[in-house]
Amino acid sequence: MVAYFAGRGPTEQARCYANEVSVPLVIGLTVNAARSRLAEEPLGAALVGVPARPGRRPGFVVKQEPRSGFLSANDTVRLYVTRPDPRYGVVPNLVGSSVAAARARLRQQHLKVKITYAEGPAGTVLRQTPDAGVAAAPSLPVRLVVARATSSPTP
Repeated sequence: MVAYFAGRGPTEQARCYANEVSVPLVIGLTVNAARSRLAEEPLGAALVGVPARPGRRPGFVVKQEPRSGFLSANDTVRLYVTRPDPRYGVVPNLVGSSVAAARARLRQQHLKVKITYAEGPAGTVLRQTPDAGVAAAPSLPVRLVVARATSSPTP
């Protein structure tokens, strides 16, 4: 029981939840990390897919509802998670592939190929930018470092 002087009590009633827990901010975390963090409170997660920007890694929380505040234990927080556009998928891992196979694979996804050369086993992709697994989109430039035959010293 709480006593107040006449006319000095609160004007509104507080919103109280059964088994009230604090909503943690999980924006920027991976889906698995966000779910784990919410489960500690304990809260559930409802996932909503949103398109990942080309060249960005999918699977990260970019928005949540509610963003902060309190909920009852075991309530659900809506998480907006980036996903690749199903029409274009993600940039494939081309490292170790032949340059011909890499070109064909990128052509299938309508990605631009830019090639530079370095020493190594001739015709093999040594590095790529952006990394494999980021969201693809038509005309996204993919830079490949392709090996040329290494020069061997003559006796």
